[in-house]
Amino acid sequence: MSRLFEVPTCRRHKVPFAVVTSDSGEVEIRCPEGCRPDTDAVESRVRKTHSLPKPMEPARLWGSQVELMVPSFAVQAPDSPPAPDSDGETEQDDLPGGEGFRPFDVGLLPEPLARFTDEASRSIGCDASFVALPLLTSCAAAIGNSRCLAVKAGWIVPAILWTVVVGESGTAKSPSIRLAISGIRRLEDRWELEYQAEVARYEELVARDEAPPHAPARKRLLVNDTSFEAIAVLLSENPRGLFLANDELASWFGSFDRHSAGKGGAEASRYLPMHGAEPLSVDRKVGTVRTVGVPAASLSVTGGIQPGILRRVFSSQHRESGMAARFLVAYPPRRPKRWTDEEVSESAIADVEALIARLHELRPGGTGGRNAPQAIRMSDDARQEYRDFCDRHGAEQVDLSGDLASAWSKLEEAAARLALVVHCVRSEAGDSESLLLDVESMRMGIRLTEWFKAEARRIYAFFNESAEEGRTRQLVDWVERRGGRCTPREVQQGCRWLKGPGVARATLDRLVSAGQGEWMSQGVGRAKDVFSLRRRSGDHLRHTSRNEQ
Repeated sequence: MSRLFEVPTCRRHKVPFAVVTSDSGEVEIRCPEGCRPDTDAVESRVRKTHSLPKPMEPARLWGSQVELMVPSFAVQAPDSPPAPDSDGETEQDDLPGGEGFRPFDVGLLPEPLARFTDEASRSIGCDASFVALPLLTSCAAAIGNSRCLAVKAGWIVPAILWTVVVGESGTAKSPSIRLAISGIRRLEDRWELEYQAEVARYEELVARDEAPPHAPARKRLLVNDTSFEAIAVLLSENPRGLFLANDELASWFGSFDRHSAGKGGAEASRYLPMHGAEPLSVDRKVGTVRTVGVPAASLSVTGGIQPGILRRVFSSQHRESGMAARFLVAYPPRRPKRWTDEEVSESAIADVEALIARLHELRPGGTGGRNAPQAIRMSDDARQEYRDFCDRHGAEQVDLSGDLASAWSKLEEAAARLALVVHCVRSEAGDSESLLLDVESMRMGIRLTEWFKAEARRIYAFFNESAEEGRTRQLVDWVERRGGRCTPREVQQGCRWLKGPGVARATLDRLVSAGQGEWMSQGVGRAKDVFSLRRRSGDHLRHTSRNEQ
């Protein structure tokens, strides 16, 4: 039974919202002055979770209290422009290419993931993608080899995701990831207590010469930085699969060179079968067991990384091997830190932890063996939805080449993988059938994939920009954070890469020539000139990626 909560308060007018019926008969959530929540996703989740009438259905006035389980949220006045960030600017793209960053909409997620992501991102002060990516990957890891999606004969999709969130140091990557994977850590803590109790019991039996032939085995799911062979051994002992999560994923990429005498590309390629739950056989030089066999090597991966390091580790070698294309990436623009009193509610944390535990309790049940996954089938509507997506996606891919074409080839299946994870979450939340993936789960998987496609265009343009383009982008970002205006002297003092005599002025002149800014005379002489950056509307600062040339 849900608890009774006060309706969130409109921060603009300091009055509570109410669920009302408009003159047209549509049910709306508004304050008495007409303000609405800042995102449609929040309103749609309230309707769905608490069985509020759908749009265009008559409803009575509910008053100032309804059964809600959502945190307070900001509002936006009717017909007003997008709310500015703390610098007075609307959120802009900080990478070349694409149409600008699209903030992650928590409405793309099923409950209880949507509510947890919303509360966590508000509490931390980061884009919701910083929480959503590791949270989705946690769910995929919990499902592991217990479920798969039968797209059609010969095409089986596993519940495996590789995700990475990109941001400079201090952009809240680590706290976001730690909070998102807390459900997995809680599972591991419980298993450790159970293991210690089993060991104590085993030692008692040994003392009485009554011990069973095998000592207790430690159950594992979460791993951090380890070698390929060590992961192979752990997979053989934990056939359900593993979850590699690291605040700084650079250490995992760095292990490719550490454990392969500098041949990082060859080491990285050994992990690729783990993205598809493929059979794995590893011959070891040392150890009691010289050959390690894994029927279905399932490894989900998540972590954070800094943009400069990502650019180095996702080198042409890793992009050509397909390693980079397997990752779903989010790189939100940097935002200033601001104190917030928002917190993640205990109920939101408990709901996600309970969900992760239930997902891990899903039992395999296929016909291919004791540990074979249970196959999920698609409904006719879901199959048609995915068929239409594949046709649209294929039409896009035919015009791409290089890195983006490789990314698009993996994103086609990513939609099915995401739909499978969403289906299992909704099923365990009692929102769908257990063994039939419906059209709603497929649509959510496709909408998530469309968001990742937009990010892929930005990321790959970032990979392929020239050194000059990179310096220009950094300068534009710096000017934007200062409010869009600066003098050459301020640039010379604040941008270490433009400290040479006359370099700052010459770089700003190039921006003016490119139509990205203008000079505004504020006094006498050139020293008083102020550079003003033109607002980017999606056409400004757009570089053509080498992948699309």
